[in-house]
Amino acid sequence: MKKKAVWLALSLLIAAALVLASCSSGET
Repeated sequence: MKKKAVWLALSLLIAAALVLASCSSGET
């Protein structure tokens, strides 16, 4: 019943990973 929470957490993790990737690639 907590699928919404799971999807929210997953999307947040993906967004954070994308931001970290773009930041690291931009600095390097």
